[in-house]
Amino acid sequence: LFKRIIKKIVEKFEFRIKILEKDLNFYSPISKIERFYILIEEYKKKFYRVVEEKYDNYFVFLEKKKIVIETLNPEKIFEKGYALVLDENEKKIRTMKGVSVGKKLNLFLKDGKIKVLVVEKNLKC
Repeated sequence: LFKRIIKKIVEKFEFRIKILEKDLNFYSPISKIERFYILIEEYKKKFYRVVEEKYDNYFVFLEKKKIVIETLNPEKIFEKGYALVLDENEKKIRTMKGVSVGKKLNLFLKDGKIKVLVVEKNLKC
């Protein structure tokens, strides 16, 4: 009987010691540092993920803008055979309204500029 009582008392103390060890491990400075290290690593991964996502989104944005710029590049338009027509005052001529016989015009092509004199005007080609 005495052995049983002592055994129970020892078991209770062992149990309390285990709880105290767990508490000590949880609240110890080393344990706290380890938990903070884990948190820091998680935040670091999240940060890298966000930065990478932002970079990817910005890269796609820039690629779209690059395509727009290349599409609107006058040199590309000139390569297709189009010309820019300006009057003597460097104003764009877009329609036949701004053109009259005897008017001097500047034609800008892919490889240079031509000065022309309007000798005839036909509304239908």
